[in-house]
Amino acid sequence: METTNDVLLGMPILRYVSDKYIVLYDLQQDEVFVFNRNGKIRSHFKHMGQGGQEYINISNLFFDEKNEELFVSDFSTNRILVYSITGEYMRTIKYSKDFMYLYAYNFNDSTMLVYNNDINFLKFKNSFSQRPYMLMSKKDGRIISNIDIQLPVRYTNRISEQTKVGDQWIATAHSLDTYNNVHWGQDFALSDISSDTIYRLTRAGELSPILVRTPSVQSSQPPIVWANILTTDKFIILKTMILYDKEDTSSKLLMYEFESGQTYIPSFANDDFRGAGWYPVVVVVGVDTPKNMYIELVSAKILRILYKEMKLKVRKLENFKKIPDDDDNPGVMIVKFK
Repeated sequence: METTNDVLLGMPILRYVSDKYIVLYDLQQDEVFVFNRNGKIRSHFKHMGQGGQEYINISNLFFDEKNEELFVSDFSTNRILVYSITGEYMRTIKYSKDFMYLYAYNFNDSTMLVYNNDINFLKFKNSFSQRPYMLMSKKDGRIISNIDIQLPVRYTNRISEQTKVGDQWIATAHSLDTYNNVHWGQDFALSDISSDTIYRLTRAGELSPILVRTPSVQSSQPPIVWANILTTDKFIILKTMILYDKEDTSSKLLMYEFESGQTYIPSFANDDFRGAGWYPVVVVVGVDTPKNMYIELVSAKILRILYKEMKLKVRKLENFKKIPDDDDNPGVMIVKFK
């Protein structure tokens, strides 16, 4: 992606890739960046502040390409701020404080899919925590309908600890990587760590099971949970882990093949990097992409090392105007599954 004096990415979070756009935000700068598919900057803006048209920080983001609108979630104020592709303020969507961590996804022209990842289940014993999936209006935040997924018992992926420092106890929190929902082209694969079922939700609102696990997640203590990492037409990759293993030493990847019904421990080789091993990265889960596609950022430093060590295939260098410097913006690796 293009690097200029005012387009320097520190901790980029990729959110959207299509034939036309690449959209991300930067965690360090709380700034939104829109590139075209060739990596040239289209626009960028930072509307951070206390004003009514500003966000305190960016908690999440999704892009509506058809309407060219960016939806910026700010968990701290229970708001979603909507901007044009060039950063012009459009409107504010306020939602109930009962939703503590409300993740939003582009669903169709008028609605967004929202998921309530509320961790205070003991405090809020309400239908929002037991039925966490809803369709919400993009205009005013009204709940249009509830998705028929009920979770009477829910687990949190956040672990709180008390550490004594001198005479004081310091509270710290740790989160496991248990991303719950992934785009499947125009559809969604919905999974919650408290659910035994991964569902497919179509843009027409049709809900059907993709996988059902046995034994139940509630059959063991601490629970052994799964996170959906990647869904294609031929297989699904899951990460399984013991929920309260804060060191994440118990986690492993599994691949379930739909046609054969077989489960494997997956192993991939990246032939473009001279046969180097490759696995989907958990932190990029949730990127809105076309079907059967996986997207990952690769740092300029890594690309430069691969080039120097002659591990990057020559034909791939045609995608670069120049070999990147170490401090350039990252490249975007696009993986398409047949």
